Amino acid sequence: MRKKLTNNTSLKVLSLISAFIIWLVILSIEDPITSRSLTINVEIKGEEELEQRGKTYEVMADQTVTINISGKSTIVNAMKASDFVATADLTQLTIMDTIPISVAALRNPEQITITQQEHTLPINIDDRVEETVKITVTPTGTAAEGFSVAGTSASPNMVIVSGPKAIIEKVGKAEVTSNINGQSESVTQMLTPVIYDKNGDVMTESNVRLNIEEVEATVSIHPTKEVPIKLSTTGTPADGYSVIGIKLSQDNILITGDPKVLENIDEIVLEPIDINGASQSIEETIVLADMLKGGLLDYEGVLLADTEDPDIAYTITIEKHKTSSIELLFSDIQIKNQSEELSYRGDPISLEVTGLESEIKKTSVYNTTASIDVNGLKEGTHEVLLDISFNTDVVLANEVKAKVIIETK
Repeated sequence: MRKKLTNNTSLKVLSLISAFIIWLVILSIEDPITSRSLTINVEIKGEEELEQRGKTYEVMADQTVTINISGKSTIVNAMKASDFVATADLTQLTIMDTIPISVAALRNPEQITITQQEHTLPINIDDRVEETVKITVTPTGTAAEGFSVAGTSASPNMVIVSGPKAIIEKVGKAEVTSNINGQSESVTQMLTPVIYDKNGDVMTESNVRLNIEEVEATVSIHPTKEVPIKLSTTGTPADGYSVIGIKLSQDNILITGDPKVLENIDEIVLEPIDINGASQSIEETIVLADMLKGGLLDYEGVLLADTEDPDIAYTITIEKHKTSSIELLFSDIQIKNQSEELSYRGDPISLEVTGLESEIKKTSVYNTTASIDVNGLKEGTHEVLLDISFNTDVVLANEVKAKVIIETK
């Protein structure tokens, strides 16, 4: 019996086949066929031919392709988007303004199947144009206490932005940002310009190019100094009006600049405000930065500290004069050069005075000096010009004469 079993070839083959089938079943259970989706960025090639014709392109959809891969789960689940390359060649442009997308696996290409959801990429062919844009250096953060930004510069200070005409027309500005937080001296860095559109959004189009990769950006940082502000007026208000006060929205400002310059600055005197002929109060705003840079008073090398409001408001209060009356008794009047042989008497006198209301309120007979000169006057009734002086800022509204009755004692 034993000999019969060992010599049975067909039974052996059948056993091997059965074992192989069982192995395949086990393998399919442990490592089944699966599938998954991946989104891959599409790389565009063939731009040189368009550039030679002065043309470029604008992608009219997301520059990605979604693929489905299938195969053994151990292989499919281990693969990433970076294991694939998707390309679109501009030299294969169709009459529908699309270019075909091809996808290839960089790893395990023979063990997976790739199915694409998108096969073409829509584009728009446009003229390639250039625009020269000034580079703005924007500090971020706050300098050390007692220091401030005194200026910025970039070298080079211009960048040439090129790309499709429809996109370049949207370019708003070029900017680099420099972190100066806690700095007490100037900062110089090599920075990459960022292009923004006119809405303030970063332009991320891949076919927008710059002629430079980096610029040398410098933020000058100088010490600060607090000084008072002075404002005066020139000219004369309308008749019957006076200036009663000048008020600023702030009395001091923080300035910055070279230490040698700041040493000689103890105050900022603003240009006088012309009030000639004014009959009402004046309220305006001064752009301090402009006042420091030019005009009659040029503070060369002096800048506002970056924490200061660039504007300052002022109010010049102008009021109309008021009129009031003061009653003087004749006994309140000093009589000069009177004769000892004569007596002098008269009626009370009403004085019309004019001035600001605040000054009129302070004016009374007690701070008013009145006199008449009777030198050479004989018996009888006379009208003599009254000489008046006030200890307040008021004036007589008109000339006043006193009626004097002179009699022999």
